[in-house]
Amino acid sequence: MYTSFTIENFRCFEQLTVEPLARVNLICGENNSGKTALLEALWLHSGPNSPDLGLRLNNFRGIAGPDPNRLLHDLFRDFDPQRTVAMTAEGDWSGRPRTLKIKSLPRNAEVFVPQTPEEQSLIGGMPRETNVSAVSDTEIVLDYIDEYEQKFVSTGRWEVSEPLMPEGKPPVPFTLSSQGMAMNLANMPARPLSAFLSARHRNRPEEDVAIFGNAVLDGLSESIIDCLKAVDPRIERLTTIAVPPTPMIYADVGLGRPVPMGFLGDGVGRLLSMALAFQNASNGMILIDEVENGLHHNALQGVWENLNRLSRRFNVQVFATTHSYECMAAARDAFAAAEQQDLHIHRLNRRDAGIAATTYPFDALDFTLSYGAELR
Repeated sequence: MYTSFTIENFRCFEQLTVEPLARVNLICGENNSGKTALLEALWLHSGPNSPDLGLRLNNFRGIAGPDPNRLLHDLFRDFDPQRTVAMTAEGDWSGRPRTLKIKSLPRNAEVFVPQTPEEQSLIGGMPRETNVSAVSDTEIVLDYIDEYEQKFVSTGRWEVSEPLMPEGKPPVPFTLSSQGMAMNLANMPARPLSAFLSARHRNRPEEDVAIFGNAVLDGLSESIIDCLKAVDPRIERLTTIAVPPTPMIYADVGLGRPVPMGFLGDGVGRLLSMALAFQNASNGMILIDEVENGLHHNALQGVWENLNRLSRRFNVQVFATTHSYECMAAARDAFAAAEQQDLHIHRLNRRDAGIAATTYPFDALDFTLSYGAELR
């Protein structure tokens, strides 16, 4: 697990260090103080050979498709691709820190042409019978050095492909081209997955069904149901029903027939996504933006009790943001009753010199909230 994390030249941060980190970390601060950006930096660092994560983060923020000529320039402080983003984590692993540097460089003259099915899948499953041409002048380069001082380099750039027509045949009118991020990925040792739950994004029903199916096979469905009961105590059973066109998870709430999870409100659906994320991110980390969204304040202590329980069961480090005083107080109360109070609150503050973090370990948090101090 991470014990310290430092960011340089990423989004709104010139330089930020957050430490010490706990198993569960709650991040607060005023609007535009960098709470979501901190989660995004952690996610990028946890996937150091995945250039496409930057595009997925923009999707989470509701930003439309990329500008190929300014590919992921928004990752760099002041949108300046001449800067180098640097992220460094220290942790409970043996060895040195893990460092990721992100650069925007002129693209390599060689066009990436997929040869294997795995390579083809990286650019949207384009078949070999395509004419592939780079349309971005730059490429994103990820330089990662692990705790053993091994270096891994991955690159990504925007490419477009058009079907190749048999010789002598005219092009098909109105043929749509395929485009996407083409990547050359470093062959790194397997790493635990991490999950990002944005404030706006919801999993597609088929994604939740797939993860829930694995949970059932692993005998973990009761654990998920216990978590959902913190919001809706009526839930007794979950089941997957393959009603066309999309299979969905249904819940038994005592109405005589199961009902789709979507009928139980945003709070239950969001909590389901959180619970399923632990199953998918075992030994990794979960990043939750605006954790209290859709949840009534009376349910928050039960939610935190379950998040703490799941983080221990799956050995997952949790980072979550909030604007809510009730959310912080509920987390304090939940951990006060736990065997271990491994909860820290980190407040991001904008200052003339930039953004700085103040960390409150559990004892300091308990004391500060007891006196009504403003931490949000």
